[in-house]
Amino acid sequence: MRRIAPTILLVSFVLTVACESERAVEPPSFTSLEITPTGASGEQGGWAVVTAALTSSGSLSGTVNLRVTEVPIGVAAVVSNVQSADRVTTATVTLNISSSTIPGFYRLVVHATGTGVTEITAEFALTVTPNASCPADGAVCEQWATSATASSEYTADVWSARQATGQPNSAGCEDDGFAWASLNAGSEEWLELTFRESVRPTQIQIYEVLGVSSIVKVEVKDPQGAYHTVYTAQAARQTCPRVLTFPVAGVSVAVNAVRLSLDQRTLDDWNEIDAVKMVGQR
Repeated sequence: MRRIAPTILLVSFVLTVACESERAVEPPSFTSLEITPTGASGEQGGWAVVTAALTSSGSLSGTVNLRVTEVPIGVAAVVSNVQSADRVTTATVTLNISSSTIPGFYRLVVHATGTGVTEITAEFALTVTPNASCPADGAVCEQWATSATASSEYTADVWSARQATGQPNSAGCEDDGFAWASLNAGSEEWLELTFRESVRPTQIQIYEVLGVSSIVKVEVKDPQGAYHTVYTAQAARQTCPRVLTFPVAGVSVAVNAVRLSLDQRTLDDWNEIDAVKMVGQR
């Protein structure tokens, strides 16, 4: 009997090692998904932004995918700037709200999926408010751009032409990805912004956050596609940030687009544009 006992002990040891090995190769899983802020708001024709932070228990194989459901009619949810570091994946969710979206309170759901990982979800609230900046015909209308195109953009996401739409959201005097920047510095460029309502313009405000004062010409575009110059200047370095504000006179037709021409060769730097507001009468 004394010779058998060691054999039994050895078998027990082998089984213990096998169990420990099985526990060591357990696949990673999602542990949390947080949305910040949990309550976002935006007006008709505007936008709202939330940040998603996804944490996993270990290194994941394959790509992490984020999507948004329960989105109200007229709202487009765009997931961008996805970055992963130390088991945490972050992303920006931009909610582009059309002018036709019905104002109200909505509950949206963010889904996170990955290869071999169980899906995890998180909810956040979106409040859509009426566009009060453009009331009845004949009244003063103040509005931010809703779309934009440019001669070039640094990327299709951060520093893109789209970053110049909506209200100001960039830090002053900093290289900020939430503002538009051209592909190259020291170049001649243009940025054109479109507004929801056509108005007879009386004032334009341009929010610059870096490389201030390379704007050499500003034009407004009429329904026939003709451009009318409303501002000219020489490029010369000025204190940043700056809100370039000037009155518009002599334009009797309703317009819904503003085009900025920039000459960045003098400063040899990017002139980053955060937002543009057009004031006028409907």
